[in-house]
Amino acid sequence: MDNQAGNDGAELRTFTGRKLDWLNALSADPKMDSKAFEVGFCIAQCINQVSHLAFLSDETIADKTHISRPGIIRARMALQKRGWVDWKRTGGANHYWILMNNVGALVDYQQTLKRERDANRERRKQASLTHALTGGLTQ
Repeated sequence: MDNQAGNDGAELRTFTGRKLDWLNALSADPKMDSKAFEVGFCIAQCINQVSHLAFLSDETIADKTHISRPGIIRARMALQKRGWVDWKRTGGANHYWILMNNVGALVDYQQTLKRERDANRERRKQASLTHALTGGLTQ
C-alpha cells in the first residue's frame, strides 16, 4: 500500500470518528427527542467527507426514517435551535452540515454523570459492607 492510500485511510477514520463523536453527543443531549436523533443520524450518514455537506430532501429523510414530513421539520428545527445542524434551502435537496460546538459539553456532561454513578455505587458498596460488618446493628 502506498503512502497516499495510508493517509486516505487515516483521514477516513478521523472523519468517521468525528461523526461518531457527534452522534454520541447528540444521543446524550437530554433536550433532544428520538425523532430529532433519527433525523440527525440520517443527516450524519450522508455527510460527504470532502464537502462536509449532505444533500437531502425531506422526502429522502422520510424514506430513511419513516418520520412524517411535519415530524422531520420539527426535528430539523430542534436540531438547529440546539446547535447540532444547519442547512441551506434549495429547490430540491437541502444542503446540511453538522455543527461540532456541542460535542465537548455533552462529553463533559456524560463524564459528570458517570462520576456521579460511580460515587453512588461506591456509597452503596460501603453501606452494604458496613451493614455486613456490624451484623445489621445500628448505634
